Amino acid sequence: MGQKVNPYGFRLGVTTDWKSRWFAERGYADLVIEDWKIRSYLMGQLERAAVSRIEIERTGDRLRIDLHTARPGIVIGRRGAEAERLRQELAKITGNVKASLNIQEIRQPELDAALIAQGIADQLAGRVSFRRAMKRALQTVQKAAVALGVDAASTAEDLARLKTAFGINVTDVDRLTNAIVALDSASSATFPEILDFM
Repeated sequence: MGQKVNPYGFRLGVTTDWKSRWFAERGYADLVIEDWKIRSYLMGQLERAAVSRIEIERTGDRLRIDLHTARPGIVIGRRGAEAERLRQELAKITGNVKASLNIQEIRQPELDAALIAQGIADQLAGRVSFRRAMKRALQTVQKAAVALGVDAASTAEDLARLKTAFGINVTDVDRLTNAIVALDSASSATFPEILDFM
């Protein structure tokens, strides 16, 4: 059986950039754990905010956290109260008072693979038929990505392959996420090719 490469690692340095940008000769492990704590805290606090990715950049004693979300209003809150609360908690987690939180809006969330996967996972958790959830996601991507040339076929054969690939188990979402992540930046890939990727 062939080796499976994570799509993010496969594109790293070619078409995508690192999620954490910093260098440390000492205390490297502590900073990696700190990055993990920051990401897990933000993803836990902002489950309904449609967070796509969190980028962390360290320069000297400064820490900058870029939060890419489709719903910036939920993250910012009324008069910026929620954003300020998040900044204070991040300062506590990191011990760095110069930690800044930048909230960036995703202009086309229907083209973001992580958000598509989250949407499908939420639908599956809500006991929606997996065929309907997949078909709806494919239609959304097709409508939004016509100008970009994304070709995602939703034939009966593809749906049958989805059934054998994912079964009806609602909790088994990881493989589905990998399939949708393969849609990201794959402008010329057809849906059967993405299924072969799994």
